[in-house]
Amino acid sequence: MKTYIVTKFFIENNIVMNYPTETLHSSNEVFELAQDFFNNGKIYSTHEEGSNVSYLKCVGDDTKIIHVSESNLP
Repeated sequence: MKTYIVTKFFIENNIVMNYPTETLHSSNEVFELAQDFFNNGKIYSTHEEGSNVSYLKCVGDDTKIIHVSESNLP
């Protein structure tokens, strides 16, 4: 079963802060969380080839980022 370990980060007064890490069980849950966090803005994902880690960002908002790590649990 694939799980997604998700941590939301934001920058406030030049300080990087994060929300507690969450474990989600579908890509739809990740998408819904991102839509809510980025206030329904246009979202894009970046990742290194072959990596199970990606970052979700919102176009035009450099103050928020979501770190996603995919895991295949038995």
